[in-house]
Amino acid sequence: MPHPPNSPQLETAIQALLENEALTSDINDIAANVLLDWGVSNLRQVFLELLNLPEYEVEAASHPRQRANRKMMRQAASLAANRGDDLASALTAIMAEAAVVYGAGYAPPTPEEQAAFIQNHADAAQEIFLARLRDLARNR
Repeated sequence: MPHPPNSPQLETAIQALLENEALTSDINDIAANVLLDWGVSNLRQVFLELLNLPEYEVEAASHPRQRANRKMMRQAASLAANRGDDLASALTAIMAEAAVVYGAGYAPPTPEEQAAFIQNHADAAQEIFLARLRDLARNR
């Protein structure tokens, strides 16, 4: 039987993400909403891609991507809160997690796109920074 997009596994993953206060403790409330919306959207996409797997395989298939999603969110929140001198390295680490989250066929932003992001958004408000980072990670 196909795994429905609004399955108990998806709802459990979303609830765990929303209850993880460590993800958003260093950023303002508006930025936290942007970050959590991004994370939930990623989870929905992961589970949608696993729609045709038998239910007993979904957890094993989704677990590494869920873990990468949480790690990417922690890194993004940390970067939004404390933009240090090495934004390029932090951005590279976030994009490495994005590759796991977004799965096969993901094309990360080019070094030039990442440099342009840093140039244009390094001083943006946390919520703007995270929204633009989300767009960059999704390669939009």
